[in-house]
Amino acid sequence: MDLMGYRQQLMETDRTGNITDHQQIRGIFSPVVERRQSLIRSVLGYLEHIQKVAARKQEELGKPAGVDVLNAVKFRPTGFSDCIFIEKALRGDDAGGIFSLSNLIVVSGLLYLTSLANRSPIRGGIDIGYGVSVDNVLYSSATVKAYELEQCAKYPRILLGERYLSSIDALGHFAPALAERMKPIVFKDPVDGRIGLDVLGAAYKKAYINDLPPPQIKQIWIFANEEYARFKDNAKLRGYYERLIGYVEERLPVWGLDKSTSL
Repeated sequence: MDLMGYRQQLMETDRTGNITDHQQIRGIFSPVVERRQSLIRSVLGYLEHIQKVAARKQEELGKPAGVDVLNAVKFRPTGFSDCIFIEKALRGDDAGGIFSLSNLIVVSGLLYLTSLANRSPIRGGIDIGYGVSVDNVLYSSATVKAYELEQCAKYPRILLGERYLSSIDALGHFAPALAERMKPIVFKDPVDGRIGLDVLGAAYKKAYINDLPPPQIKQIWIFANEEYARFKDNAKLRGYYERLIGYVEERLPVWGLDKSTSL
């Protein structure tokens, strides 16, 4: 995941001269620290709620005996600067990895929703690859593929890699009901044809959000329009938010809203 505009925020903390006042130093870095930490806090809050409703969801999602579906969600963000890496091992999953992929979709989707609602846009990529973790550092082709997808995303969205998409079908026989819920949580961008995670779509809402506190879709819609207006003199960024507006507008009815929602 890439926190859009975060590198520029970090560059703006640079100073000349020697600053020795710790309070002043904290004040300089407070905005960038708070932006990252608030995003993580929001997701942890949602995950806490997920754990409370997990028991009711297990049977509905086709849970095999002994596998705690939603309680198994783990969020261990690592990264550097404007990046957040979310890792989930498929090995050790009693359902061949399908539940681990579902957990990854839960966390990635919540990051996307909460970041936009908090006016802190992100873009990202999800894919699968062999890897090894040594001293809590992941070495894997998946991180490279996810980074390349993020670079291709351009505007706030989460792109899905080919291996991820094929794995849903390959692993679906372990938990058919869950696989059928995950398959439609995708959208094809009308501009570049890339496949992304449809976090605002009906399938994601039905699979993961119905039992959660409703995300602030109205705030996302307002944010997208305000950013479009703010970048009126920047053709590239204006174009990015024009595409975000198109994506959100098409899905407003899913959340009981329309484009007349107050801006």
